[in-house]
Amino acid sequence: MTVGVLYHHYKSKKKFYGLLRDDVTLRMMDRMEAVADAAPPERRLKSALLTAYDSMIRLKVGRLLSEPDPRKERIPSLVISVSWP
Repeated sequence: MTVGVLYHHYKSKKKFYGLLRDDVTLRMMDRMEAVADAAPPERRLKSALLTAYDSMIRLKVGRLLSEPDPRKERIPSLVISVSWP
């Protein structure tokens, strides 16, 4: 696949990046929910977090998901993180 083909379909790097990031996030969330639903109540959180970590390693997307999303403003997320109890 060439860069020209990507730009023809997605128009910008941000749109393509967003598609990849959203797809990976949904895949990981689906895996986490399935594992949490199958686990006993006292192990749901730990099982979901381990699944997320395992998914990041298997899908090789740690860097993709650990960097800030350039499509979103950082100030609102910063305010939420500071004001969260």
